[in-house]
Amino acid sequence: MFMLTFVCGAVGAVGLPTTARGQEEPQQIQRQQRERECRQDPGGRKCRQDPDEWERRQNPDERAAGEEIAEDDKDASVADGATLLLVPSRLQAAPGSRIRLTLSILGAHDVRRVPVTIRFDPNVIELVSVGLGSAWKNRPQPVLMHDESRPGELVVGIGQLDKNKSGISGVAELLELEFVALAPGNAGIVLERFAAIGAGARAQTTTALATNIVVR
Repeated sequence: MFMLTFVCGAVGAVGLPTTARGQEEPQQIQRQQRERECRQDPGGRKCRQDPDEWERRQNPDERAAGEEIAEDDKDASVADGATLLLVPSRLQAAPGSRIRLTLSILGAHDVRRVPVTIRFDPNVIELVSVGLGSAWKNRPQPVLMHDESRPGELVVGIGQLDKNKSGISGVAELLELEFVALAPGNAGIVLERFAAIGAGARAQTTTALATNIVVR
């Protein structure tokens, strides 16, 4: 079944689940990625800046009023690419319990649209609901399209219609998902056919982190 959700006005923020074992916040994962990159390239731009200051400047919600990212920082953000991940990325659940996941993006740069396909084992978990994440709460006319007609596959397109408003930058929650655990096993969740698309249909280099959801 193909569904289109057109929302005007505010979309309420949904908090991250707190029941996951080994849960990591997107900001923590971003910091860990930065530390790995610094070990590989100690002279890189990220490593020459204070970690807290660099992360603050990448997130528009944390920058001071009127403060802009320097042009060299913008270039670095695009070159480094964006990362998609489901939070929590590791979780154990009992059969019959609800599993709430948030699709987040790290290192986004003026992202206007995000298509993604989410695959999972339909014998282990069942999709219950799909909703917009908190990144869209202050954006007019956000759009969510999703197709869940094939078992074990969710095809999603999310974005904004307002071309005059800048896109998402930094760390953001894009999508809220809820599953129910059916039977013991690995849910086998995989992100495929994804992209972070900015103004002028320019795609930012994007990777996805692994997710390990186990029902037992």
